[in-house]
Amino acid sequence: MASVKRIRILLGTGLIAGLLLIAGCGLASSPSSESTPAAARRAPTATAVPVAKPTVAPTEPAPAITPATTPEPNPAPASGHGVTPPATPLLVAPPSKPAPSKPAPAPASKPTPVPTPAPTPKPTPIPEPEPALSSGMVGLFLAINGGSSSNLLRTVSTDSTSGEMTGSKYITIEKSAKAVVLYVPERGEATLIDSYTSPSYAPHTKRPHTFDDRLFVGTKYSTSLNYAEYDPQTLLPVSNAMAKQLVQASQNRFVLKGARPEDPVTSITRVDPLDPEASEIVASFEVSGVEDYVPSNWWQMAEDNDVVYWAAMSYQGERLLGEVWSFRLDDPESDPLMHSFTVPGAPGEMSMILKFDVDDGHAVIQPRFTGYTDSRLILYDLNTGSVDLVDTGLRIFDVQILHLGE
Repeated sequence: MASVKRIRILLGTGLIAGLLLIAGCGLASSPSSESTPAAARRAPTATAVPVAKPTVAPTEPAPAITPATTPEPNPAPASGHGVTPPATPLLVAPPSKPAPSKPAPAPASKPTPVPTPAPTPKPTPIPEPEPALSSGMVGLFLAINGGSSSNLLRTVSTDSTSGEMTGSKYITIEKSAKAVVLYVPERGEATLIDSYTSPSYAPHTKRPHTFDDRLFVGTKYSTSLNYAEYDPQTLLPVSNAMAKQLVQASQNRFVLKGARPEDPVTSITRVDPLDPEASEIVASFEVSGVEDYVPSNWWQMAEDNDVVYWAAMSYQGERLLGEVWSFRLDDPESDPLMHSFTVPGAPGEMSMILKFDVDDGHAVIQPRFTGYTDSRLILYDLNTGSVDLVDTGLRIFDVQILHLGE
């Protein structure tokens, strides 16, 4: 019995030792008892699994999808005795929501073509109005009585705002009116400068006056005389407060005393406008055969460029002869020069010289022919010797000539 009990004790002791051995091996292979709690345990590194990219619209690439990650499995415990550790949970990334794809933009539409505007037609250039008197031409400025001609008078049209010359039109003036006009022999046309009436309660007269390529019109009432300046090319008024003084100074420098049968001496006298009593005889000439000339010769004088001129007309048979005399004021010792010519086509007997003027060697003589209106003018060019008899068709009572320099 005692042996049996000994055997049982040995078996029990061996069994306990074996169990303790197994338990010791298990503890050696298991993690430390002082382990970090599961919640604070570091998650194993996830291995990226490549995922195919979604097809995107060709015009705009979609954002890449976040790939899902599969955690690396926890290594299995070594085979042996002991307690199996709790399984590490598998971490799986939640599936990524695909990024909301933007709707593909509509294909860019071509801009609506803007129609090319039709080219604006260039306005037809309006020619500049032709001057009433162009450079290099001869103009005759006339004082006339109205109703003297069936011809129309050209009148200058002006802009109401700027006052500039815009063209011309044709008018007639009343029979009772008077006017100052420009007559251009080269065109055979008269252009109106000013027209007026002279009532009995306020009679007055307007006359032209020219010198130094300038044009003035004088208005004379019974007790007053005033002058206004005009542009000889456009015939528009020119503001000039000194017009009267300028004209009077030019008129009063020299005086001609004509020859008469009872006193055949012609003299030229210089006068002082500021002192009419102070006068000086510049030259004097005796005219022979005064009786052979048309009455009222030797009394019409003109001055131009320091030369004085006077005219005389006579008959030789049926031919009407003209003479223009000239004398240089800057050479008082010189003799006067005589330029003679024959007047073509004289309509009748000439009774007298009404008016005479010279500018740049171009002379105009207004004759009076018995039985005819005073509408004719004799034009004589001292530079070339040419002569012409012009019928203006106008009843002229004063004339001035102007050769507009180029």
